[in-house]
Amino acid sequence: MPVPVPVAPAPPVQVASRASIPTAGKALSPASVQTAVARQRAAFDRCVVAALSAEGGQALAGRKTGLLVAVGPGGLVEAAEVEEPEIEGSPLGACLRKAAARLLFPPFDGEPVGLRIPLVLGDAGPAAR
Repeated sequence: MPVPVPVAPAPPVQVASRASIPTAGKALSPASVQTAVARQRAAFDRCVVAALSAEGGQALAGRKTGLLVAVGPGGLVEAAEVEEPEIEGSPLGACLRKAAARLLFPPFDGEPVGLRIPLVLGDAGPAAR
């Protein structure tokens, strides 16, 4: 069984800046966003472990990217994409989007909210410390 390589703790979730993801409103509290992301952290970790274990996967170790999600007023993710096209089109990107689709936020009033979830893909090793 492979040793889990968790996604490193990341800075707080930020408002997304991509045009395809709506801008954030004031409907979701930062605490509720952090809680939702924390509940799904193990799924994100599994995606990263699988990617790092795949052939050539160690090239991803320590890499930083962001997961952009649009959350609808019902609290469900309406869209998700990885910032980097190289990762977006890979099995890792598909896994991260699938995990993001299972994020659950509290319902809110208003338009969909765009969020950026920063990710650090595993550990780059002792040289990066």
